[in-house]
Amino acid sequence: MIQRRQSLEWLLAGIALLVYGVLHGADVKMFSSLYLPSLLCFITIFAFKNRKFQIQLNRWNLWITLTCWVLIIIEMFKREGELDFFTMIRPAVPIFLIWMGGKNTQRDEDKVRSIDRIR
Repeated sequence: MIQRRQSLEWLLAGIALLVYGVLHGADVKMFSSLYLPSLLCFITIFAFKNRKFQIQLNRWNLWITLTCWVLIIIEMFKREGELDFFTMIRPAVPIFLIWMGGKNTQRDEDKVRSIDRIR
């Protein structure tokens, strides 16, 4: 499970989302919504026996994380005095890691399908 590259990417993304939610939860209400994508990252890691389910969970997680990120940016624009570029851009790192994890899982699934065709 942890030997796979995408598991490491999801683990890093889950930890990053959890840390962002804990550190900035009091500053902006929307940061507490980063706990759900963090939980989905950890669930996706442990669904390693079913790659199709992992891909589906990853897509949902990506959309939820993107939505949370947009809501955080909107909330920060409402507070014009507290605009912080780095706080707004930090969730982009987990989004990239989640996307790469899905891409690598899809690559694994394609390899398995091509090997099944050869048999």
